[in-house]
Amino acid sequence: MTCMIYIENGLCKVSPYFATKQIWAKGRWLGRSVKDVLAAEFRNRSMAAHEDAMSTGHVALLRRSGLSKRAQRKTGSINSDAPVESTFTICRIEGSEELAQAVLKNGDVVEYRAHVHEPPVANSPGLEHWAQTNDPSQWLAEVVVRETEECLVVCKPASIPVHPTGRYSRNTLTDLLEQALGYKVYASHRLDRLTSGLLVLGKTAPAAADLSARLREKTVSKEYIALVRGLFPHGSQTVTAPIFTTQFSDGSAKFAAGLRAAATAKSSTSTRDGPKPASTRFDCVWHDELRNVSLVRCAPLTGRTHQIRKHLAIVGYPICDDPVYSHAAFPKLHQAVLEALESGSALDPAIDAFEQLERFVGEAMHNKMRAGETCSECGAPMFTDPVPSELRISLHAVRYTAVDGSFDYSVPLPTWAHSVQ
Repeated sequence: MTCMIYIENGLCKVSPYFATKQIWAKGRWLGRSVKDVLAAEFRNRSMAAHEDAMSTGHVALLRRSGLSKRAQRKTGSINSDAPVESTFTICRIEGSEELAQAVLKNGDVVEYRAHVHEPPVANSPGLEHWAQTNDPSQWLAEVVVRETEECLVVCKPASIPVHPTGRYSRNTLTDLLEQALGYKVYASHRLDRLTSGLLVLGKTAPAAADLSARLREKTVSKEYIALVRGLFPHGSQTVTAPIFTTQFSDGSAKFAAGLRAAATAKSSTSTRDGPKPASTRFDCVWHDELRNVSLVRCAPLTGRTHQIRKHLAIVGYPICDDPVYSHAAFPKLHQAVLEALESGSALDPAIDAFEQLERFVGEAMHNKMRAGETCSECGAPMFTDPVPSELRISLHAVRYTAVDGSFDYSVPLPTWAHSVQ
């Protein structure tokens, strides 16, 4: 298979390409027009670009009409025991005026033929050779640490997503592995895009599902290392602090959980958006007093999103190059939300801290936009290339061990984990 990547400015890139995506209407879209949804949900493109896409047939609304098997039996139009096929037909609605008037309903699908600009990821050993020669063997030798009949144990480079998500599709680890190996691989768990280290991929869907179940059942212990700001105390300590959801993407900070939970409930157990219990055990490995950093071994005892990053920030030792949680506003935000939940106090401190983070993330994204430059093909805003070091953080998954002794997987340490003392 021809390699789809190229290397430029220390980054792995994918040339822009056209792709048709079909998205089921989300709950928050219902009752709104397609035009309104595009303007509100896909803000990386201008309204003029969306209108052009609608007028040229690149956007359509797919609506089912007819009855499903279940609905036909429920209405009595068929015998409950009789075999029957669904009688769906698909109505395609397109055109600027039609899409501006059509109101989205449950079960609708929005089809969008988009000119895709995938963000770059940092170059990693072997990728440039692959891009130039169409030979992925060097990259595979760097990434694949171990192979069994059922799985691949890989060392994920920092900055690359595990699987297609958001704006990433081809520039993802599973897609690159499938290009290189010639067969599909299945993610059994995930690592944050900025995080590097051990990842176990199934060669079959059942193999991936088996490991995923073992992780949920907490029959696998996990070990990470992190380089943190400050001189972390020696000895072992366990941080137990509830965690709520924070989501930062495309310069828009979406704080759906903490503030909503505080506004609607006094008990964190009464809403799925409230803080969830979380515990992480930390052990200091070494200090570097000259740089004022410490290497810390981290063992998450629960599996919350960004758990290690958040717990280190909460106790005052954030990962030294964390682009979000190293900001001083995050611990304040966390504490203010918990106090609002526990005592019903005002949300003002939480909102103030959140707005600081929102400005911080939003300004960082705005600074990457090329002033006034847009894609000549689709009108999307253009961005300057990030510095490769901005695409990674000093957090590395080192080891996964099955409690029953059936496996013990590990990967090499990164260069930043070696003491200079």
